[in-house]
Amino acid sequence: MPDIQKKNPFNLIGIVTVCSVVALCNSGSTNQSSNTQFLIQQAQEKLLQSNNYKEAITLLQQALTIDASMDEAYYYLGLSYVSAQQWKKAEESLRQSIRRLKHEIPAKYQLGKIYLEEMAKTDEAIRLLSDVFLHKPDHGEAQILLAEAYIRTHCNQKAIDLLQPMVSDLFDHATQDHFPYYVLLGRAHFGQKQYTSAADYLRSAIQIHPFQTESYFHLANCYFQMNKPTRGHETLQLFEQRRQEEQKIAPIKRQLDNFPNNPAAWLELGLLEMDRHNWASAEQAFETCIRLDETSTEGFEALAQLHVKTDDYSKAIQIYQQLLEHDGKNANYWNNLGYAYVMMENFEQARHHFQRAFQLEPDNHSFELNLSRVDAILSQDDNPNTE
Repeated sequence: MPDIQKKNPFNLIGIVTVCSVVALCNSGSTNQSSNTQFLIQQAQEKLLQSNNYKEAITLLQQALTIDASMDEAYYYLGLSYVSAQQWKKAEESLRQSIRRLKHEIPAKYQLGKIYLEEMAKTDEAIRLLSDVFLHKPDHGEAQILLAEAYIRTHCNQKAIDLLQPMVSDLFDHATQDHFPYYVLLGRAHFGQKQYTSAADYLRSAIQIHPFQTESYFHLANCYFQMNKPTRGHETLQLFEQRRQEEQKIAPIKRQLDNFPNNPAAWLELGLLEMDRHNWASAEQAFETCIRLDETSTEGFEALAQLHVKTDDYSKAIQIYQQLLEHDGKNANYWNNLGYAYVMMENFEQARHHFQRAFQLEPDNHSFELNLSRVDAILSQDDNPNTE
């Protein structure tokens, strides 16, 4: 596996570029606007492609030194400070962007999110997010944050009125996109002491996303309020199980936030997700690992194992065949191929692959046992009257 590369926000190319542009501006060039746009474009690339907020901040400050009226620079400077978790500076930059109007709605959304999630200014968050939703009623993220703000200020009916149109008649065919709506509606109905409705929404949320911790906690509280203590305690046990799983996974996710191109971390995340049967997330993690490191036999093996566990044997067979093309003397690959063929009830192929595994490792009793069991099945097929 390649070593994890530490981020260097001031690489040589970036320094040369900034210095050369500044030199042009200081020389009295008439291309001031194009120079600032060039700096802003560079900052966007640093921020959005690699989350290199330190260098983005430097570039944007250079742009504003040249032209302090560039509202776009204030907006991306605010986003950079958000990535740096410097909330006061982010607030100041986003306010500057809002005053200049061009990026008013995106800046209001970002500032409202900061006020709600980081600065405990919920009333101000409501004012900003309401305006965003008024101008862009299809802005789902703003809608969700606004509902959260209403619930925190005990305006539960406002949250219900805001979210209900999004999930009408969806109980039987809701998707992952609807998950936050169901959780928030469950919490809002709970706040209104409408516990049966709250439980319905929360059960649907768990059905959509069974590995999210919060839903179990709120559903358990519903059961206790409904005088169903047994179900409440059972749901609390599931909540604790999910919480412990998240504690194991959280450090890996934080590592990937900082080093998203680390294949070993993606592999570890996939193995943890597979352990708790979160198949979709595990598959995505293994595929990312393989995309980042095409030589990762561990990633291919884990993905094949996942396909076996989810009964997708044909995909597992394809992966093991690919692995054998590069390592034809790996007895485990031959044995695992044999197992996949057994599960597909193709016993002739299974015998062939178990036999190859046993030839490579004749002292392996597991391989010998697999081969003898398939021989017994084939023998019964040849002699159907044998008891």
